[in-house]
Amino acid sequence: GRAFSAWIAMGNMARAGAQYGTIIPLVDPTANSQSQFEAGMVQAALAEQPTIFGSTPDVDAEWIAGDDCLARVTVTYDFEPILQIPPIPSSITLERKAQMRIQYVPPGYSCSS
Repeated sequence: GRAFSAWIAMGNMARAGAQYGTIIPLVDPTANSQSQFEAGMVQAALAEQPTIFGSTPDVDAEWIAGDDCLARVTVTYDFEPILQIPPIPSSITLERKAQMRIQYVPPGYSCSS
């Protein structure tokens, strides 16, 4: 149950970060570079769920202009079961990804159609 709860939270985080990445140039006019877009996506993901069972998951974001034109967020979390019962491992790495098409591309960037 705890693993499934973490899995759901990670999916919500990934979607929140990717969704923010689709419109970040519109909602944050101070962000004007790909690295700032990606940092905003990470912040949006962590705002959705700052911790899972007291641990902060790893969040990686990619804002991809060019041919793909995607906002992609990957959330990774090392889940540790409460009970250490063989053959259950002591740690299980969970990963969730979300990607969405960028809705607004600012001047200076391009997306092929």
